[in-house]
Amino acid sequence: MNGQTKKRSLLKRWETLVGLLVGVIAVAGGFYKGAARVDSRYSKTVDCERTRGDLKLTQMRLDQKILYDRLEQYEERIKRKEDRNGCHSVQDCETRMDDGTREEYRKLRRDRDLVRDQYDRISVE
Repeated sequence: MNGQTKKRSLLKRWETLVGLLVGVIAVAGGFYKGAARVDSRYSKTVDCERTRGDLKLTQMRLDQKILYDRLEQYEERIKRKEDRNGCHSVQDCETRMDDGTREEYRKLRRDRDLVRDQYDRISVE
């Protein structure tokens, strides 16, 4: 009986050891899975910075497109005024246009130059 008791005691120890090992592995796996879930659920600073950079680039390209379209509109309006008055140069337009048209022509050219400066500044950034 003494031999059987030793075998049972040894078997009990192995059962306890295996159970303990399985428990430790299960707890470690739970911690790992929980940490992975928290890590994937919340955004990381690196991802936020990358997204912020992409958003800034997209905003800059949109601003460029808007300014370029405005610049083309001004160019088209200036060209229309020049064609209506039969002008071939700025000095020619200054002499051929009446006062109201000349003032509007000057304002269009000023506004076009402002938009061009804004466009150039955005393009450099």
